Amino acid sequence: MKTNKYTVCIGLVALLFVGVGITLWQLSPNSTSHNSIKISQDSWPGYIHSFVAQETGCFKEEGLDVELTLVEEVEDTINQFKEGKSDALFGLQSDALMLAAEGVPLKIVYIADFSNGADVLIGTQGIKTISDLKGKTVSVDLLNDVNHILLIELLRMNGLAESDVNIIPVPARHVPQALAEGTIDAGQTWEPYQSQAMASGNRVLASTRDVPGMVTDVLMFNSELVEKRLEDVRKFVKCLFHALKFRAANENEAYAIMSKASNVSPGSLKRAIQGNIFPNLDENIRGFEKTGDTTSLFQTGQIISDFFIKKGVIEKPIDLETIHASEIVKSLK
Repeated sequence: MKTNKYTVCIGLVALLFVGVGITLWQLSPNSTSHNSIKISQDSWPGYIHSFVAQETGCFKEEGLDVELTLVEEVEDTINQFKEGKSDALFGLQSDALMLAAEGVPLKIVYIADFSNGADVLIGTQGIKTISDLKGKTVSVDLLNDVNHILLIELLRMNGLAESDVNIIPVPARHVPQALAEGTIDAGQTWEPYQSQAMASGNRVLASTRDVPGMVTDVLMFNSELVEKRLEDVRKFVKCLFHALKFRAANENEAYAIMSKASNVSPGSLKRAIQGNIFPNLDENIRGFEKTGDTTSLFQTGQIISDFFIKKGVIEKPIDLETIHASEIVKSLK
């Protein structure tokens, strides 16, 4: 997302990668083909079912030459996409909106996952509800970030405004210590730091389960490629749904593939994606519809766009109509 790190569960994933030193991992033997589709993704396990699509032969069956690149740093994947070194990018919905605001031509074609309880707001023992946070100090992993937006939405739902609390940045991994030291009254974090904080008697006040879809991952393609190779993009997304079905029916084999791709154990991968939902085809189609539900890309997109404008991050509203390519998933029904 622009220049900041992916903040949903990535703390756990980053821990898993310590010492691994992953910088690049490619599966396609024909990656030099000028007709290949180059996909850049960071080390978040929520995207790695793309490698299941590769290894189970779906891309080959569909006549696609796909180059999957796994890069450890989020910023690197975003820069590759901006510079035209990759055709598509897995990233946060807020990443896509920020890139669009910067003039990067893109289309969101697929909803990969959304946090449904993986991100939590933990308060000290004296804080029983979010309403009790009025006048208190609350932390987010990064300011002007998707989790900052999440906090504001949680406050709003409980009758509080952003100005009613003192919001400060505290890395998610430091929240247990900050709570213990009294630096903050509540903090936004994720596992394994959530369990660490709760072991000291702190409590979960809310989570992304209260606003499902507020923190969403998507797949975005370069607009020109979508225009010129619409059928190839359609086939690629079709294979992602195939991969999800394969993972559900052949869990051990699927996680073995994902483990090989990421050099992370199957057990660690499973734990890392707990609290996240991977929308099926019907759920993807509904996610592109204009509804007031936070699982709608339009609803959350508007919230994100308004937030970025309010904070001076962007100058004008993002035209969500122009960056959504709902026809891709609709054509697969």
